[in-house]
Amino acid sequence: AFVVSIFHGIAEPSNPWKFFIIPALIYVGFGAGMAWQFHKAHTPRTRLRGGLVFGALLAVSSVVFALRLDVVRGDVISGGKGFDDRNIVYRYHPWSVGNQLVHFGKPLLDGNSFYIHSEHPRLDGATALYPIFSAVAAGIYQFGASGYESRTLSSVLKVSTTPDAYKNLLEGNADIIFAAKPSSAQLAEAKACGVEYQFTPLGREAFVFFVNKGNPVKGLTSEQVRGIYTRHITDWSKVGGKAGKILAFQRPADSGSQTVMEAQVMRKEGMSPPLEEERAELMSGIVRSTAAYRNTDAAIGYSFRFFVQNMMAGEPVRLLAIDGVEPTVETIRNGKYPYGGVFYAVTTSRSADKPNVKKLIAWLQSEQGQQHIENTGYVRLGDAPEAVWHFSPPPLLFPPTSSKSSAISKSPTALIPTSTCLMRRVVSGL
Repeated sequence: AFVVSIFHGIAEPSNPWKFFIIPALIYVGFGAGMAWQFHKAHTPRTRLRGGLVFGALLAVSSVVFALRLDVVRGDVISGGKGFDDRNIVYRYHPWSVGNQLVHFGKPLLDGNSFYIHSEHPRLDGATALYPIFSAVAAGIYQFGASGYESRTLSSVLKVSTTPDAYKNLLEGNADIIFAAKPSSAQLAEAKACGVEYQFTPLGREAFVFFVNKGNPVKGLTSEQVRGIYTRHITDWSKVGGKAGKILAFQRPADSGSQTVMEAQVMRKEGMSPPLEEERAELMSGIVRSTAAYRNTDAAIGYSFRFFVQNMMAGEPVRLLAIDGVEPTVETIRNGKYPYGGVFYAVTTSRSADKPNVKKLIAWLQSEQGQQHIENTGYVRLGDAPEAVWHFSPPPLLFPPTSSKSSAISKSPTALIPTSTCLMRRVVSGL
C-alpha cells in the first residue's frame, strides 16, 4: 500500500516533481553499478582523495541545482510552452479527491430544493472562473440515486479556456459559459454565424498586474502600464525600480486576459509586438514566468486577481497597486480599483430558452448563488457602481492590420475564422 500511495502521488497532475523521479533513479542506479563493479575488481581506494572528489562534485551539483531550480520549474515543469493548466484545474474537479471547491449546502430556488436531474446544461468557461461553475455542477446536478459520477458529470462540465469556450458556445457544444465579454473578433464571428450572445452579470473581479516579490516596485499608474506595453518605458528605473530591462509578458489574442488588456487598459494604444520569450500561452505560464523567469525579478505580467492569489497561491509574485489603489475585495466592490469589471454567464438565443438554463442562471443570481460567488473568493454584484469591461464594436471579419497592433493580434491565425458554422459559410461562398 505504501508503494502504491507513492506512485499515486507521483502520477497526480499537481505533482511537478514526477519529472525528476526517473532521471534520479537512473543516476542512482548508474552510481551503484559503478561502485559494485569497482568493488568486484578490487580497485585500490584512497578514501581521502575519493571523499574529497565526491564532496566537491556533490557541492557543485547542489549549487547548480539550487541556482537553476526556478528556471527548471518555470520553463520545463510548469511555465514552458506545451504545458497546460491541468495541474491547476485538477484541484477544482468535483471528482478529484480532496478538491478545493467551496460547497454551498442544499441548493434552494424560490424556497424549494433545486436539483437538476435531466437535461443538464452543458457548462464551460474561463480557467479563472472554473471554481465557481465546477462547484455549481457538483452541488446541483444529479444523475440517478447515487448523485453524480465523474464520467457522467465530465460530459456536461468542461473548462476549455475563454477562446475555446466561446467557440463551443457558438457551435452549440455548450449551453452556458462563464467568462468576461468576448473580443471584437469573437463578436464579429458570432455575428457572421447569425448568433447573438446574451450576457447575464454574475459577479465582479479585478484585472491585475504583478511582478516578482523581489522587485521593489509596489505600484504603477495606468499611463506607466501603457508605456511599458508600448515600449516607451523599457527600464524599471523609470518607474521607481532598480535599473534593469523590463520583460513584459503578454497573452494570446482572444484569451480573456488579453481581451481586457487591449480593450480596457490599452484602449486605443496598440501593444508593441512581444519578443518570443515574452509570449505566455497559458494563464499559469504568465504567472510562473513572471515569478521566476531566468532567475530574475525583471518581468511583469497580468491576469485576474482570484486566479493569481488563489489558484496560483504560493507563487512569489506581488499584485501592483494601479493609480494608487490596490486590487482588494473592497476596492473592487466600491469601484475604486480602475480595472474592476463584471464577469458573466453567457448564453445564446438557442440555449437561453432551455428551462434548466434559465433556472440555473436564476439560482446564480439568487442570494444563495451570490453568496456562493462571494464565499469562493470573488466579489458579488451587490450595489456597487456598474463597472463593466467595455469592448469596441465588431470589426470587419478580415480587418486591415494596424501598424500598432500587438504581434499576437497580427498573427494570421487570429484573423482566420475557426468556428464550424463560419467555415461552412466561407466554403459555401467559394
